Amino acid sequence: HRDVKPANVLLTEGGLVKLIDFGIARREGESEEDTKEDLDPLSPYRAPELLFGPRTYDAFAIDMWSLGATFAEFFTPLSLYLDD
Repeated sequence: HRDVKPANVLLTEGGLVKLIDFGIARREGESEEDTKEDLDPLSPYRAPELLFGPRTYDAFAIDMWSLGATFAEFFTPLSLYLDD
């Protein structure tokens, strides 16, 4: 997916979680390597290695970091935006 954040997670009336906005998503194996040029480096849901790490990254690991940050915001009073 490469853009997991609260705004891209919906909950149906039946309680089913839906992930939306696949604008920068890629199918596994579609590209030889994932590069960080197409990602928003300022998003608070981005993994730290995208700020300081190599030019390539593990897309699954990045999604897991973003999912963890999203869950933290859903289930705690924590907000990742400073102006909230």
